[in-house]
Amino acid sequence: MNIKFYCITRWQSTPSTSLLKEACKKKEIQFVTIDPKNFCFSDHIKDIDAPKILYRVTKSEKATTIEKYLTGKNTINFYKEQLKIYQHLGQTLVLQRANVPIPKTIFGFSLDKMILEKEIKYLGGFPIILKTMGQSHGVGVIKIESFATLLPLLDFMNQKNHQTFLREYINTNRSARLIVLGNKVIDSIEYIAKKDDFRSNAGSEPIVNKRIFSKNIEETAIKAVKALGWDFGGVDILIDQKQKLYVTEVNLPCNFSRSQLITKTDIAGKMLDYLIKKMKK
Repeated sequence: MNIKFYCITRWQSTPSTSLLKEACKKKEIQFVTIDPKNFCFSDHIKDIDAPKILYRVTKSEKATTIEKYLTGKNTINFYKEQLKIYQHLGQTLVLQRANVPIPKTIFGFSLDKMILEKEIKYLGGFPIILKTMGQSHGVGVIKIESFATLLPLLDFMNQKNHQTFLREYINTNRSARLIVLGNKVIDSIEYIAKKDDFRSNAGSEPIVNKRIFSKNIEETAIKAVKALGWDFGGVDILIDQKQKLYVTEVNLPCNFSRSQLITKTDIAGKMLDYLIKKMKK
């Protein structure tokens, strides 16, 4: 079968892109790079319904638009429902309604102090977490200790039209990242927060260790990916001091390269095998 693997990526030298390209080379599959910066929509009309595997590495708005544009009737990807591209707020609601454990969340915010007081009480009181959508590696995740800090920050977010939600603060300095493919966890790592930072996955060089988690944690990760209608995802889970679980985010695409390079699990190869098998069904 003449299979082409279309990879939407801004930088061809990123670890994820390089690993996928190498996996395609080993399986003699043509690797096609789609750079959002140089993408011309009219040049790719013929590619829409052509048989292909499609995967997006880059998270930009244009890259997501291109992914939707190139998804046709003969496209194989990790979405059970074609064009079901996640939005962080919608994702949180889907997980909540599927009874996946998540931190208590206020979907948006009010500038009315009386309303805010009720919402903060629902979240368990200060400290709370303010999260700006569309960021990664801990950017836009802020720990708020009081109204004196919260109110001017919300004024600023409102002025800049940033999409923001509020969450309860989970007291832990560690987080789990589990890579789910199909109905199983194929790899997992643990992030540990650096001194003077509550965010475990902050910055470009976080503290990361290989770790296998309990069956309960793995089942929670699988449930979260299934709830979103996906075949693949990187699931971030906080585990508090009482061993209670909180899914904070499920990512597709996800930076699986960090896990693969640490654990040596051939995640890219497993991804490709899964998609090829899906294509042949």
